[in-house]
Amino acid sequence: MRGDHSYRLRGNTSNFDLVTINVYSGMLGHTPVSDIRTVSSIASDDLYIDENGDFVLTLSGAPAEGDWLKLDPDAYIVVIRRLVSDWEKTDEGLWEVLNLTTLGQGAPRPTPEAVARTLDGAVTQAHAPPFPPVSAWAEVPEGW
Repeated sequence: MRGDHSYRLRGNTSNFDLVTINVYSGMLGHTPVSDIRTVSSIASDDLYIDENGDFVLTLSGAPAEGDWLKLDPDAYIVVIRRLVSDWEKTDEGLWEVLNLTTLGQGAPRPTPEAVARTLDGAVTQAHAPPFPPVSAWAEVPEGW
């Protein structure tokens, strides 16, 4: 996710007890924990949900008509939590995220140099041993 883009999230809450949608400024494992903050959040109780359980939510920097979550420039990830009391009887449903900023546009063509770097990296990874060699038996000290 990019904070300078706009997105439309569609989903259905009818199979869930609660749905929460949170936007964060970073992601565990990639961003120092001290730098991660909640940018915005909303729960299904606060969304307009139609008679079929469907909702539409806009995520953007500027306010939008209908249900909206704010994106700051440092927005990095959206986390959707779907809580349910019985997963055996629950269908996950269909969920869709559209990037409204790039909708209808293809990704830029990679340059020949970028393709060459990617291929070189793939070859290097394919030939690299997965782990450094280790001995199969640990040495046990005398008298152990």
